[in-house]
Amino acid sequence: MIELWIPVTIAAAFLQNIRSSVQVALKGRLSNAGATYVRFLFAAPVALLAFAVTSRLSGGLLPEAGGDFVVGVVVGGAAQVVATGCLLMAATLRNFAVATAYSKTEPILAALLGLLLLSEPVGPAAVLGISISVGGVVGLGFARGGVVGAPGGFLSRLLDRGAVLGIACGALFGLAAVSYRGASLSLQVAGHPEAAETFLLRSTFTLSWVLVFQTLLGGVYLRLREPGELGRIFRAWRPSVLVGLTGAAASVGWFSAVTLENAAYVRTLGQVELLFALGSSRFLLGERMTRGEILGILTILIGLLLLIAVR
Repeated sequence: MIELWIPVTIAAAFLQNIRSSVQVALKGRLSNAGATYVRFLFAAPVALLAFAVTSRLSGGLLPEAGGDFVVGVVVGGAAQVVATGCLLMAATLRNFAVATAYSKTEPILAALLGLLLLSEPVGPAAVLGISISVGGVVGLGFARGGVVGAPGGFLSRLLDRGAVLGIACGALFGLAAVSYRGASLSLQVAGHPEAAETFLLRSTFTLSWVLVFQTLLGGVYLRLREPGELGRIFRAWRPSVLVGLTGAAASVGWFSAVTLENAAYVRTLGQVELLFALGSSRFLLGERMTRGEILGILTILIGLLLLIAVR
């Protein structure tokens, strides 16, 4: 029988691909920071509504939060915002594809952080599956970025600023995933000590607080650094609401999955988002795939299948 976290993760990755596609359309109307901020601002009310519905359906249960929950929300929320900032910085570099590719090392870094912070070890076979998948993702990133065989040499690209930003981004996204899992697992629900019994209640509660925190943090930043951007965001409310809806739905999936399973496994399986994006470019836009992209896809699939098999 397929474990619940697997279809939940795949659904979250699919919804995130949709959200990203809509978000890209906002780039012409908003700044990078503004287009990023809409995912928090318009998703927060949806998450709060999802928690209210979930709580009512569970008989009015409310999780009890402590200090560990607050730390997880603040650390995870801030790490996710800073990680996004690292990618935005990389977007100004010639080698943005390199930074993006290296940011996909997140599952390996999440596995290390999960071991250090939550004492959750990863089995040898799972490590192999994660490594194969990450290798395929990084290779695919290089292939799609057109940097394979480009002037400058492979070694120089391993050590340049884009690589540093990418690895920092991957580490911060990994820290966010592990922090969210720690926050969700720290919640106490009366009569339901096991997280699996109330995973949706815990995940929507955690997500709500994370998005409220990120909305406040991002709002202060835009008010101080880009004072006119908030007005432009609200004038573009129609596509922004769609970003919020799809983003919130995807986030419910991600938070539910990391409540149910090790964050490293979830983030590895979540790489199927890249396959959805490639499928869209191939079948909707008619773009052809290179041999390098096909090899990367096959490598990713082998790693994911191995990971699922050993689970």
